[in-house]
Amino acid sequence: MTTLKLTASRLIILGMVTCSLACVEKGKSIHRHDPARTSPEQTPLDPPVTGEPSSDAVKANERFTKAQDPLLDVVWPMAKIALAKDRIRDPKSLFSRAVRDDLNALNSMILNLKPSDYTRPEYLRLGNLYTEGLLTDCSEFRDSCTGLRYYRLSPASSQVVKLFASQASINRIRLLLIAIELKNRLWDAELVELLLSRAAEKLSSEETKDLIKAQSLLSLALTDAATRIQDKVEARRFVESMKGWSLLNHPTLKLDETGRQALFELAAKGDYLHSDKGGLHQGLTQLMEDLKNNPSSVFAKQAALSRQKLFLPEAVGARAISTYDEVYFLLDSVFTLEMTPQSAHIMYKSLNHNSVQLREAVENYLRIQFLGALFEGSKMAAEIFTAPVQADQLLRHALNETGSIRRIWHAFTARAIPLRTFAVLASNGGQPDDQAKIRGAFDSINRSISQVAGYPHMMVLFHMLSK
Repeated sequence: MTTLKLTASRLIILGMVTCSLACVEKGKSIHRHDPARTSPEQTPLDPPVTGEPSSDAVKANERFTKAQDPLLDVVWPMAKIALAKDRIRDPKSLFSRAVRDDLNALNSMILNLKPSDYTRPEYLRLGNLYTEGLLTDCSEFRDSCTGLRYYRLSPASSQVVKLFASQASINRIRLLLIAIELKNRLWDAELVELLLSRAAEKLSSEETKDLIKAQSLLSLALTDAATRIQDKVEARRFVESMKGWSLLNHPTLKLDETGRQALFELAAKGDYLHSDKGGLHQGLTQLMEDLKNNPSSVFAKQAALSRQKLFLPEAVGARAISTYDEVYFLLDSVFTLEMTPQSAHIMYKSLNHNSVQLREAVENYLRIQFLGALFEGSKMAAEIFTAPVQADQLLRHALNETGSIRRIWHAFTARAIPLRTFAVLASNGGQPDDQAKIRGAFDSINRSISQVAGYPHMMVLFHMLSK
């Protein structure tokens, strides 16, 4: 490469370019696995460097293939050169061809070590040395950390960091964050899988902070992809690489609402609700099963109503739900605040349901949830009646306790609002008569709430007057 005469202005430009370089692999992945990309391949950009090539790097590459013990005889000596703290902190290193060559050579050799080397003490020390250099001046994660800027010199650094992150016992999430930054925030299946497995483990307070940052980066990647990807095949491939349903079903890792909605949109675009064989995707089936067992789900309310004889669903025209299908799942997801109306609408559009099926499901769902709330309120009223309270304290006790009954109806009303939004959105484009009936069902429920919400309070009042 022709030697550049670096003027002051060129140094500024080159510094900006260096800090924004993406560590994108040339050709095939040099890692043992070929991860799916979350973005179209980008043309790699070589850092702007000056000076002569590294003779140490050339010799190391030649010796690596011939050495009896490559880890001890070749990799370790090169690591001491390439990962020296003085070299990492020296700003001139960012523009040195020899420095870049050394780091490239080291990364290549680490990735080509045998798995049997991974348990050796020398390899563990190598991982610690590599991580220490990476975290130079990076007590809190920033994309401008000294170590991170230095490791950007080699496109293979992201693969090495990912390898060490999969084996680390400390700084696990921090290493994943750095690997993501080194790939210019281009996630792949291995990174997502590592993040999911690490997030399920017991984390320190610092790792929890890093996890929150990783969740934010993940949501940004999903949002960007939802805007950029329009092709069905590409959308499906992307969601698959991001472990789509596992992200939504993870007990610890929580996407923000923007990220969740973007993931639902991508799943709908790529028809990720269904498997390649045509049935429901196994991940979605698991998500549906988990929600079905939620105490607030319509199935749980139906089970509670079946164990009593006072409030019968049949009396209000409701029918027992025997099959918890996609529509009931979406209704439950909105009602339990697991999904926004907009996200549910996006997914509903990818299903083959007509407005009649939607209207019948909405009406049935509302009736069962309404009776469930009425049943819960009546149980609380019964507890108020039978409480061991002196007669002169009964009024105060009743006033205090009936607030819990009001909260049941306030919660029901609050959850019915987004449910109505989803139902109206989903019914658009259907038969006008079905749209009108859906709106009428919600209006009717509101009137019913006004009539029956005061029923337990009236019973308490009558009970006190009888004293």
